[in-house]
Amino acid sequence: MKVSNIKYDGNCETYQIHGGEAISIDLKNGDSVEIVDVEGDQKCSVLAFDSKKSSAIFLKLEYKAE
Repeated sequence: MKVSNIKYDGNCETYQIHGGEAISIDLKNGDSVEIVDVEGDQKCSVLAFDSKKSSAIFLKLEYKAE
C-alpha cells in the first residue's frame, strides 16, 4: 500500500490516493467516509466489511461527466 499524501485537521483525516493505489482504513462507530474525485472521469471501487468479517459491501463507482 502506498499512500501519496495524508493530511490531519482535528478529527478529520484526508488521504490522496492515485490511480492504481489502494488503502485500508479502520473506522470506528460514528465515523464517516467521503470519496471525492478531484481529477474527473475516474472509476473507484470500495470494499467495506464489519470487524467480524461477517458482512461486506462492494461498490463500484463511476463518474459521469455532464
